[in-house]
Amino acid sequence: PDCVGFQSSLTCDDGFWTVSATLLDTDSGLSTIYTQPSNNDTDLDTSGFTSGTTNPVDVSLMASCCVRDLDIIGVDEQGNIGVCSYSIGELDGVLNFEAIDEGTTWIYLRWTVDYVRFDLYKYTLVTDYGFNTDVACFDTICYFNSTLLSPCSTHHFELTPYFDSYNNFTLTAGSTAVTEDDTLDKVPDSPTDGTSSSATANSVLVSWSAPMDASCIVLYQVCYDLAGSKNASIVSVCETTTDTSITLTGIEPCSIYDIEVISITETGLESKPLVISAPTGDAVPGQPQNFEVYDLTENSASLTWDEPLINPQCVSNYEVTWIVIGELIPERGMASIALSSSKAIDGIDTYGEFTAIVSPLLPCSNYSFSVYAVSYGGLNGPDAFTYGQTDESAPSDPSNLIVTSTGTTSLNATWNDGGGSCVGYYELCYDDPYTLDTYCSNVTGTNYEITGLVSCTGYTVTLVAYSAGGLTSSIIFDVGVTDDEAPGAPTNLNVTEVTSNSVSIEYDNPTENPQCVDEYDTQYIDMDANSVPSSDHSALDLFGKSSRIADNTNTQNGIEACTDIFIMVRAVSPRGLTSEFVNTTTTTLESLPTNPQNVGIILATADSIVIRWFAPVNNKRCASEYRVVWFDSLGYTNSATVPVVYKEQYEFEYTMTGLTACDTYNIAVSARTLSGNQGPTSSTSGATDC
Repeated sequence: PDCVGFQSSLTCDDGFWTVSATLLDTDSGLSTIYTQPSNNDTDLDTSGFTSGTTNPVDVSLMASCCVRDLDIIGVDEQGNIGVCSYSIGELDGVLNFEAIDEGTTWIYLRWTVDYVRFDLYKYTLVTDYGFNTDVACFDTICYFNSTLLSPCSTHHFELTPYFDSYNNFTLTAGSTAVTEDDTLDKVPDSPTDGTSSSATANSVLVSWSAPMDASCIVLYQVCYDLAGSKNASIVSVCETTTDTSITLTGIEPCSIYDIEVISITETGLESKPLVISAPTGDAVPGQPQNFEVYDLTENSASLTWDEPLINPQCVSNYEVTWIVIGELIPERGMASIALSSSKAIDGIDTYGEFTAIVSPLLPCSNYSFSVYAVSYGGLNGPDAFTYGQTDESAPSDPSNLIVTSTGTTSLNATWNDGGGSCVGYYELCYDDPYTLDTYCSNVTGTNYEITGLVSCTGYTVTLVAYSAGGLTSSIIFDVGVTDDEAPGAPTNLNVTEVTSNSVSIEYDNPTENPQCVDEYDTQYIDMDANSVPSSDHSALDLFGKSSRIADNTNTQNGIEACTDIFIMVRAVSPRGLTSEFVNTTTTTLESLPTNPQNVGIILATADSIVIRWFAPVNNKRCASEYRVVWFDSLGYTNSATVPVVYKEQYEFEYTMTGLTACDTYNIAVSARTLSGNQGPTSSTSGATDC
């Protein structure tokens, strides 16, 4: 049998050895064949065996190299036993593998063997399941110092011999021996990376990281006290944990705690402390104590109070508020008072730790004052209240006096009271611009209706406030104008001057509501503008509207000569109410027309010629008729007149009859005015047909 290379407990399962035997019983014959031991590590082949046979029986046996001794047993029919025994020797092994000494980072190992095989090549030491070290020792007692170990830890060692049985560096492993031992304790390193988080009013989470070498640490001790409280009589609170964080509870809000975290080993060795500063969370402060008013003037109040009994360390500032008592829409105020500015000042007669002067206040007023503490996180504590009345002063000035019309004979005055509370009544006065008298009334509200006035009139209204003791405010004023009434019609309309292209008029103010006249609407209507004369003045051209002038006169320029003008005038109030029109008529003076335009022949026969022309460019309305004169080739002259039907007539025609055939005629046309003045001519010539 050969198990070379499979001689250790680690490798023997991978190797097999075989033997064969011949069994014979010639008397009673073989009954049974089996092996000892008989298990999964052996395989007996008896395929040629028949129970009771007296013939030779060949058997073979294959066994694992882990089976070092075995027997093949035969039993005959009479119960006699025959045994074939085999042995391949003991597995190669290590005896008494142990640690005999240790330090913080080393363990001293020793092992013994009962004999040293000739083919022993080396030992391999596996430390903590991962680090291999080859050891050369060829004695029956060997030593090795395993170093660079972590302290305070259990370390696992596996030692295996290796054999070079064929002297060809093909190594086979022997049995592995195992032992364990602990390194010694050492002073631990300090925790690192300390932080605080998740702070509430009464708790905070403190966290840290374990040191790089945490092998000796079994727990952490956390001790804490208020920052700066190093009084010997104050004992720090300490807790322990195996985690790298702890929630500290039962601590004060709005505070900073000094926290020390130390590492502790199994034997009680301690590291240097890791120091952490941890602020706690916000909390609602209590009510300020002993709040009162210790001085009042007409516009200020001096207040004093002590800090709250509950959570005074959480106070960032104080909020002081004040409000007038008994007002529908009360005057109110608020001020934020910082701790540094609210501390009571030595030498000033105050009653509490904190003081504040609030202003401006309204005189003559009952006030409710309150103060509450505000935490650093903005949490408001409960209010404390006190009350006081300010001194009297002159009334505040009223403001925004507005006087508006409520009709043709009345005005309404409204104003703001100025925010003061010392007003007893108001005196409102106005001046009559016609009589120059002044009328006054005492008013307790903030509006007043003034009646019995004149329409379209401005009134100056003054207002002053009086206190109960007779003190007065400043006087304010406004001007109001009563509503319009339609003025009467202008009187005595008269045309004062007429030229060929202008008309001047004058008129007097109305006798009814003359004060309501803001301007005059003056209209000059061209009666000759349409091709067909009309008495409907609204359909005719309007020259324009002119504003009122101081002397009630007006001149309209740019009118054509010989134009019939219809003049209308009415009075207009500031808001556009108008009187009836008054009217008159006139005609601009005559001016000589210029020559007719585009005289030409439009038709010729053997005995007639038809001519056409157009009205002059300038002063065409002054043409009452046109004179047509024509000359034949022998110098004979004839003439005719053509009347103007209406002043805006633009085109004219005339037929000359009784003419000579095949003759040439020179023709002249001119305009003639109503007074007989004749303007320049325009000429043309033409011939009759043959």
